[in-house]
Amino acid sequence: MARLIANSAFGESVSSQIGDLRLEEVSLGPATLVAPFRGQEAAVAAALPGGFPAPGQALSGPGAARAIWMGPGRALVCGVAVAGLDGLAALVDQSDGTAGLHLSGAPVVDVLARLVPIDLRLAAFPPGHTARTLVNHIPASVTRVGPQEIEILAPRSMAMTLLHEVTEAAQHVAARAATAG
Repeated sequence: MARLIANSAFGESVSSQIGDLRLEEVSLGPATLVAPFRGQEAAVAAALPGGFPAPGQALSGPGAARAIWMGPGRALVCGVAVAGLDGLAALVDQSDGTAGLHLSGAPVVDVLARLVPIDLRLAAFPPGHTARTLVNHIPASVTRVGPQEIEILAPRSMAMTLLHEVTEAAQHVAARAATAG
């Protein structure tokens, strides 16, 4: 009988330090894309732990539950199995199709400024804000989770490319900081 082994989207578990930037893989747990049917938005929001996020927002629910806005009428619910939405919303399991990368440290904005075409400075993009954008050429969700912390969710098929792009940008920022100081 075949024995299946779960593998990281990044090949091996990601945990590295590049200059002052820390990179870690995000463990999403169950991840479900939720799209409420017309007229069912309030019922879906009431049924989800933490509610349904407004455009550009990410919400935290009890425990590890999170709901991240993914576009008009769509949210990615992570960390908890979605139940009780029969007849209220379309549900698509994304658990094996999404890879996440957590970046933390003082240079997080400088690193992502090389890759992301939106303003990620804290004043413009505070904790709880999220955006669907490109990370270089990769379609992704970028979410501020803390003052110096940002999570990037991207298709699993692009995980290694995402890791390469972020690592390369971080190395450039670290080298520039080393020569300036």
